[in-house]
Amino acid sequence: MSPFLTQLSYIVNSIFDQNFFLAVVVIIGLFFLLQKEFWQAKIFLISLFLTAGLTFIIKRLVNAERPVDALIKLSDHAFPSGHAALSFFMLVFLTFYVLKSEKSRFIKILSIVIFSINAILICLSRLVLKVHTLDQVIVGALIGSIVTILVIHFTNNRKET
Repeated sequence: MSPFLTQLSYIVNSIFDQNFFLAVVVIIGLFFLLQKEFWQAKIFLISLFLTAGLTFIIKRLVNAERPVDALIKLSDHAFPSGHAALSFFMLVFLTFYVLKSEKSRFIKILSIVIFSINAILICLSRLVLKVHTLDQVIVGALIGSIVTILVIHFTNNRKET
C-alpha cells in the first residue's frame, strides 16, 4: 500500500472518530430545530437510530473478528462496518436534503460531490487500515443507504397523506 494512502487513512480515521460524528449530529439537529424544519429532523434522527441500531445488532449476531493484520487495533466486532454505515447514512440524507433545497444547481452538485468524497474517504480508510474487509464496508454502506432511503420514502409518503 502506498505510504501516502496509508497516512491519509490515518488522518481520515482520526478526524472522523466518534466525537466528531457526535458533534456533527448535534450541529445538524440544532440546525433543523433553529430552522423549524422538524420533519427533516425527524427523518434525520429516525435514519440515524435505525442505521446505528441495525449495525449494532448485526455486529453482535455475526461476531466477526477484525482482520489480524489491521494497522489499528480495535476490540469490537467488524461486520458490518459502522463507519461505512454512518457515512452513507449521512451521504444519502444530506444529498436528499440538498436536492430538496432551493440552492443553485452548482451548490447542489458541489455539496453532493463533497458528501460523496467524504463517504468514500471514510470507507477507503477502513480498508487501507485493514480494520475491515471489502464485504464489511460494502454491507455497512448498503445498510446506511437503504435504511435512510426507506425512512425518507415512508416518512414522505406519510407526510403527503
